[in-house]
Amino acid sequence: MKLHILWILLLPLTAECAAYVTQKSSALVDVIDTQAVQYTSSIAVEHQPGYLAMHPLGLYLYVSNESSGTVSVIDTEKKASIQELSFPNPAGIAIAERGNKGYVVSGSSLICFSTETFDVEFSIPFVGQGSKNLRLSPCGEKAYIALDSGIAYINLITKAALHIPLKTPIEGMAIDPKGRVISAASTQKPYSAFVIDTNTHQVLHQIDLDAVAEGGRSLVITPDGQTAFITGENTHNVVSFDMGTGEVHPPISVGLFPRGAAITPDGAFLYVANFLSDTVSKIDIASRTIVDTISLTDECARIALSPQPVLYNLRSEVKKNRFLFTTRKTLQISWDKPEKGETAFFEVYRGNRLLHKIEANQPLSFEDTPPRKAHAVRYTIIAVSKTGTRSKGHVIHIQ
Repeated sequence: MKLHILWILLLPLTAECAAYVTQKSSALVDVIDTQAVQYTSSIAVEHQPGYLAMHPLGLYLYVSNESSGTVSVIDTEKKASIQELSFPNPAGIAIAERGNKGYVVSGSSLICFSTETFDVEFSIPFVGQGSKNLRLSPCGEKAYIALDSGIAYINLITKAALHIPLKTPIEGMAIDPKGRVISAASTQKPYSAFVIDTNTHQVLHQIDLDAVAEGGRSLVITPDGQTAFITGENTHNVVSFDMGTGEVHPPISVGLFPRGAAITPDGAFLYVANFLSDTVSKIDIASRTIVDTISLTDECARIALSPQPVLYNLRSEVKKNRFLFTTRKTLQISWDKPEKGETAFFEVYRGNRLLHKIEANQPLSFEDTPPRKAHAVRYTIIAVSKTGTRSKGHVIHIQ
């Protein structure tokens, strides 16, 4: 047994996640360094980039290009599109929490594809038109699609689809971290937000947003599941409400025609893409104030954030095993629990493949035998907190 050197690709403890913003008319995705609060680069995609989905590991970003009939797969480390997947009329897109499957709304079907091979695995038809925003439940067994007259619900196990009627066009939509309720916002009068039980599909709260937040293109929920934020495209603001009581909080003025919104994994900041101001507003959620504004060059439509990095104290050893006159190397990695936050469990991935799920009170180590022909193997450790917040650390083992 001998000590083996690992390359550890991590940002400092104070680092924040990166933000990715679609520039709809220029076919670009702009990258923002959220720690330096500045634009860093642009990534070329195809025509009219729309909805975004971040891989749980933060390694890839998926962009649906409405006019091109494609989904761009962006390598977030290379800052480049590495694959264009063909889907007719792509709209909402989402990646399963385990990262092995992707889902895209294509016309009037929900298509599932492998994120490893990009092969289509199955397609489920549904009835309805509209924005076709897409959300998955945390367990990965339910899909919800925003429509002109409500929400399409699809059971991904039985492949059955049904309609949740709301009698108003829906676009902004999010599921709470525990998957118990889904919240949705209407884009036409009467402007409303809905909180819906995911088991019974009954409306628990309907919140009147007329003259408060009109045109709810985006809705996001804080990691603790207590507060929802809606972008008021026609009122140029962001409004939040209590998910339990439906109480509406005072609006926060942002730029012109806010569309996309995303909350950092730690729940500290809200980022809002302002379509006609060509800016992104950074809002401190605790104080409910804008703390920074990032200027971009074109219409800012949708926004996605990568997981926040965390620094681990890593140790590794390599054991050589002889079998049938060949030598295989078994890598063992162990690490210390992060000092900050209450971690519930850790997920360990090799590439996109989930290898282990380790409870925080168990020994924090794992063994793996990498593929023989691999020159470099990427392992990713995801720390998942009790509230669902996900933080990542990258490890590359050079053989």
